[in-house]
Amino acid sequence: MFIRWLKLTDTPEIISIAKEMDIEVDTYHIKLILTHFPHLCFGIYKENMLAGVILTVEYEKNIQIKYFMVKNNFQKKNLGKRLLKTLMEIAKMYNKNVYLIFPEKYQLFFENFGFKKTVDINKWINRGNVPPFYFSNKEAKELESYDFENKVQILDYETFNEERTFYLFEEMQRNSSLKFALPDSFQHSCSITSKDVFLGPWISKDEYEAEKMIKGVLFFRGLKRVISYSPDIKNINKLFKKYNFEKTEKLVFLSYGDCEINFNNIYSFSF
Repeated sequence: MFIRWLKLTDTPEIISIAKEMDIEVDTYHIKLILTHFPHLCFGIYKENMLAGVILTVEYEKNIQIKYFMVKNNFQKKNLGKRLLKTLMEIAKMYNKNVYLIFPEKYQLFFENFGFKKTVDINKWINRGNVPPFYFSNKEAKELESYDFENKVQILDYETFNEERTFYLFEEMQRNSSLKFALPDSFQHSCSITSKDVFLGPWISKDEYEAEKMIKGVLFFRGLKRVISYSPDIKNINKLFKKYNFEKTEKLVFLSYGDCEINFNNIYSFSF
């Protein structure tokens, strides 16, 4: 077994591993990470066969693990431990904290590396079962009338306490991107398949504005399946339930080091 940096040419194999493990994956997203952060993306190989990967994004103060996968037939062989240990050694060298969102059943694995749970995360899906609601042309125009990039810069920094917009703007620059902004909110959504829409990033400091945005995305995205990941916070849960989103999975937000994040503002994380 050996570990090496991943390359763009590894993208098809990475996607194949994700599909085998039934993990949501997006080709645009994978390529974006490998292009900008190749020094923090590793694969573990057995006889030149890619057996597992870890892909991460680097911000001003933190490193976020976006994908961490080991093929099913290589599970329980310490491959995941080797990959994570490699990343953690580099994070310490760069003096960076590390965080991730992962299914709850893997919480102990990360805790053994010194990670701590900060908040529970809910996966929400709306399968086109949208309740009747009023949404006017005036409301639609209002969602597009504010300076989106300026709102992202201000609100994301206030929420995550670090500069992240270099990567976020790239992540939200897709042909399928739908962008909304209001005085205290911004929301992005994009198509990840012909039938599926990913909702995020979505930050709001105002519950009234947040409801305008959830109506907007459901109105413009029609009957597509809308997927979102949000902190398990009462008022956020209430909004998703009101618009017939189903809670389908429980995950956890885990961090190594002090990640100063205001989860109350986060209605949906980025992909």
